[in-house]
Amino acid sequence: MADEVVMKCIGFAAGHECPALGQYLKSYDPDGDALTGLSVWTWDVNEAIHFADAGAAFACWNQVRKSDPVRLYDGKPNKPLTAMSITVEKFLPRTMPLCIVCGKLASELEEYTQVAKEEGIEVADYVAREEGTFNSSNGHFACTDCYLFKLGSPVGGSRRRWIAP
Repeated sequence: MADEVVMKCIGFAAGHECPALGQYLKSYDPDGDALTGLSVWTWDVNEAIHFADAGAAFACWNQVRKSDPVRLYDGKPNKPLTAMSITVEKFLPRTMPLCIVCGKLASELEEYTQVAKEEGIEVADYVAREEGTFNSSNGHFACTDCYLFKLGSPVGGSRRRWIAP
């Protein structure tokens, strides 16, 4: 049996700002109430819909809305989720993010716990959303002190942001 996969939003297909950018699909009903949203997205990969394979994920993404199956403005099939560009990733359960330099869990670092508490979200979700060094494939990151003072603020290839290995 193939590994389960999850769907991750990489932006609106049209290119404008997307509030779900970087989040995983938690629920989707193409025939739901279009005024309140057809899809729910989450930073927590553990809450995401788990698909049997990439084909199942793309079938979900490509669903036609039954209540109004044709778009009025161009006559093409009305597939609401295709307004977003997505990627399909192997599901890897997230545990508490770990600073690979000092070895502390994000839940042990006040810079993350305090802000997560203020925002009313889980520490792991805050790190996944806001920590620029966070590696979503393994949960590694570099806390601020380690990134600045122990690693010397590295940058990735071609001056892109550095992601923890």
